[in-house]
Amino acid sequence: TTTPESRLQVVGNITNIASSRFNPVLVGSATTQTTSSNVYVSGRYSYVGLASGGFEIFDVSTSSPAFVGRINTEAVAASSLFIAGKYAYVVSTNNDSLNIYDISDPSHPATTSITILSSNGKSVYVSGRYAYIGENNTIYDISNPYQPIFVGSFTGSTNDENVVIGRYAYGANNGTFHINDISNPQNAVNLSNVAIGNSGGGELAVSGAYAYVASSTDLAIFNISNPASPTRIGIINVGSVIRVSSSIVGNAIVIAGRYIYASTDSGIKIIDVLNQTSPVLIGSVSSTNASLFVSGRYLYAAQANSLNIYDI
Repeated sequence: TTTPESRLQVVGNITNIASSRFNPVLVGSATTQTTSSNVYVSGRYSYVGLASGGFEIFDVSTSSPAFVGRINTEAVAASSLFIAGKYAYVVSTNNDSLNIYDISDPSHPATTSITILSSNGKSVYVSGRYAYIGENNTIYDISNPYQPIFVGSFTGSTNDENVVIGRYAYGANNGTFHINDISNPQNAVNLSNVAIGNSGGGELAVSGAYAYVASSTDLAIFNISNPASPTRIGIINVGSVIRVSSSIVGNAIVIAGRYIYASTDSGIKIIDVLNQTSPVLIGSVSSTNASLFVSGRYLYAAQANSLNIYDI
């Protein structure tokens, strides 16, 4: 253009035009001892659960992850892993247990306690002094990590995975999204149960007033500002089942700003949710059935015998 009056103008919505940033760049990787099952990042360390038992610790402060330590527990396959403070919490489905490990010395993690659950547990989420066990639907007081104490259970819902924000626990199972009031852990109250879309699925993530819930190949978006009456406001079919595996629950959906990263049978799907009512699939990464974690500008994906780090 030659004059201000004839300068270029853009009309319409261009927020979903794809760019190279929608295709994360692999910047580092490490090989795990056996098949990885999940991943959690805290500080400079990445904790990778192993399907054969135990977990490995890597220093990820640089783009070349360095092995730091490992705990081998063949009887305790790491079905779900959560890090809080100086402890790692692992739920194992092969011996139905909640296992707590002291990780204050990452090079020498040590077993703190093993608690046998009353029934199968698929996942663990820690908030404050309590651990919330998925599928088993129990709540434990872990203020004394050497002796966790059962304090209550969920009623009216079965959650494969729990996400706890404030006084509410959000979970999903078999095509239904559940919200429970856990302000009194000894008497958790089921507030709502809402159909997601397809049957199956139990993966979810929560951010602000929204919950992102998987149901088979669908990712549904709920407005949860009223926990007693959550409203589904958007849904997208990503074309593949959203999950890490049939036996591993957790970390299949992670949030980074306006983007959702969803692990599926055909890779990691990237979804723009700037417009909550019209989510848009904008990219993908080839890693299939990876456990995911976002920390800062990096996406960590544990898949097969590897830990991959992507710049997002």
